Amino acid sequence: MYIIHFRLCTLECRILQKQQQQLSLKATSVHDYSELSEIEKTLLQERSTILIVRITPVALKDPQELAKFANQLYLIATRNNYSVFRLGEERIIVIPSCINVEK
Repeated sequence: MYIIHFRLCTLECRILQKQQQQLSLKATSVHDYSELSEIEKTLLQERSTILIVRITPVALKDPQELAKFANQLYLIATRNNYSVFRLGEERIIVIPSCINVEK
């Protein structure tokens, strides 16, 4: 179980606070590697988003495709100042780096 604390720790989050932007939460399921482009679009929006991705469908379909998907998701997330965590066997959570996560 993860406890997520909101803490302004980077310049980006301070700017977000000044702009009165909201933090969004989005949940999605991934059935195919090609859906990575939609996730990337979500992370590139001006609005910060917490993204919960259910990976079971792609894992059952092709474990190698899941590994490729997870690696690319990690690269995209870190390039855009997000952190990636695993939530059990079925989900991955992608959150802005300015949010503190405790186990």
